[in-house]
Amino acid sequence: MARAKDHAIATGRSGVTPGGRRVMRIKSLSGEADAYGPIETKVARFGSVSLEHDPINTAEAAQNVERGRSALNRMGAALSAPGVKLDVARGVPLYHADPHHPDRLVRVLDGARQSGVLVDGEFKAL
Repeated sequence: MARAKDHAIATGRSGVTPGGRRVMRIKSLSGEADAYGPIETKVARFGSVSLEHDPINTAEAAQNVERGRSALNRMGAALSAPGVKLDVARGVPLYHADPHHPDRLVRVLDGARQSGVLVDGEFKAL
């Protein structure tokens, strides 16, 4: 899929208006008129950038919805599982709050657990 920048370079249809606004023209790949009538150009603004584009037709919208649903179904198992899995290299410490002492941290380093505090940015075991 071509990026907007690549498309603008290929078509030569981007530029900067006299007021300093950047403008880019994107044309629909299908080029077909929608069942609801002629295609009207739409403008989306992101800060100082204006993006002119043709609205997608109903078939393109339905295809995008189906692709989104398919992606969500593939991610369903990963999103529903609680927790985070970390691949930790040897010698890399992990820190979390001490559940028994709220003013302390627990450092887990190569399987060894120590309770302590941070002093001047360094962990000091207690």
